[in-house]
Amino acid sequence: MDIVSITNTVSYGDAASNHFIAMDQMLKGLGFKTALYANRIDPKLDYEVLPFAKFDPKTAKNIVFHFASGTSFVNEILKLPQDIILYYQNITPAEFFKGISWGTYRNTQKGRKQLLQLRAKTRFAWAASEYSRLELENNGFQDTSVIPIVVNLSDYKNIEANPQIYQEYKDDKTNLLFVGRIAPNKKHEDLIRLLYYYKNFISSEVRLILVGNPKASYVNKLKKLMEALQISGDVVMTGKVSFQDMCSYYKVADAFVCMSEHEGFLVPLVEAMNFRVPIFAFDSSAIPHTLGNSGVLFDEKDFGQIAHTIDYILQNKQIKSEILTAQDKRLGDFSQDRIAELLKQDIERYFIK
Repeated sequence: MDIVSITNTVSYGDAASNHFIAMDQMLKGLGFKTALYANRIDPKLDYEVLPFAKFDPKTAKNIVFHFASGTSFVNEILKLPQDIILYYQNITPAEFFKGISWGTYRNTQKGRKQLLQLRAKTRFAWAASEYSRLELENNGFQDTSVIPIVVNLSDYKNIEANPQIYQEYKDDKTNLLFVGRIAPNKKHEDLIRLLYYYKNFISSEVRLILVGNPKASYVNKLKKLMEALQISGDVVMTGKVSFQDMCSYYKVADAFVCMSEHEGFLVPLVEAMNFRVPIFAFDSSAIPHTLGNSGVLFDEKDFGQIAHTIDYILQNKQIKSEILTAQDKRLGDFSQDRIAELLKQDIERYFIK
């Protein structure tokens, strides 16, 4: 087998898992013989991914290990007889979870230590963004390159909006949308504070839609904040939704707003570009690298300034059009053809023939 890709967990609908499978399909398209293995496999995906227990290292010329969280499975990778190619998405710093989720706190601490353990095992490393690549370089990884997370944009074409969602939310209110796990590093509390300012000083006709799988302890904190600010009725928390419903929320959104303070790439930025929703984001971690010269970045969390800027741009068709045009151009950088070309260049240089 030319290239075997391995990860700990493959879950249906998860961005990292989607990338794991899409990257393999891209490698096949380049003419390589490939296979996928995982330690834990969602039953919906067991037709595409094989159990790691069945993996024979002697059958693989090149092993790509996709790494995004602390896991005891790393020990199995360290035991392999040959070196590996690492694909690093990034690991959220543990400090974000302190006092909120001690299990995740310990897991992310473990992941950072394991990254250093993997260094000696790694012949070459890919990172999901320049931000993540620089982190690898700063941690002593020698040969590194950026391969963005693969977002199969064809999956989003011809998706009909859920009529119920469209009817309920496509109204006279301004819809501020954020898509992503409801977790502390994403700073949903700052989105809620932004909504409070917008509602009280710009327009009462506004709502915040939060699409993503919730972490219970963090959600409880958010609900207390919403109650204190008396805006609970203006925040929609959908929980985990189907692919169609997620696309539907993009279709009713007026603005995609991100206050996250740590991202390794952030696939929803690409999705917002695809649905031509203007992006407003806090300048942190990989976010400026994913946006490139598109969207609107803020280097301070001045909620008044951010709210007035969003409102001004949404009301100004010319400026909004210019922002969307820049996002369209940036979206082209994430085409499968472009990413496949980057893959091909690195494989020719670093992989065993």
